[in-house]
Amino acid sequence: MAGDKVDVFGKSHWYTPNTSGSPNVAPVALDILSGLLGAPGSAAAGKATASQLNAITDITTPLGAFINDPSRDDASYPQRPKAFINYIFFDEQFKMVSGGASPVNPTGFTKDHFSDLQNLAATKNGYLYVYVSNESPVNALCRYFGIL
Repeated sequence: MAGDKVDVFGKSHWYTPNTSGSPNVAPVALDILSGLLGAPGSAAAGKATASQLNAITDITTPLGAFINDPSRDDASYPQRPKAFINYIFFDEQFKMVSGGASPVNPTGFTKDHFSDLQNLAATKNGYLYVYVSNESPVNALCRYFGIL
């Protein structure tokens, strides 16, 4: 609900640098919508299908911009996998309101993401989707443990 604050608890670690020369592969908006609508116990399930929402540019354009945001690549750490704990706030019509991502540690050590993902404020009624991603061709372990 609007005004709610959320804390996400998660940790990540990686051990293989991204030096393979293989490209990063970002998810597409349909992947995110499918994850949101297909989640067990999702309040959004049954309201619309991911394919129906994917056909609405007011929904997919902001999601695409979020996924492909150039600030997600940190040129000062080129070997860091492009892996994150991500969150997206959607309104009641599944339009993206805001979102963010907490990247894995640039040097490969374990990272506690709590400092990046606390006091996230919902500005509108709707849905919160938290997911982990790894767009790199190397192993990075991201786990989130819970949401308060």
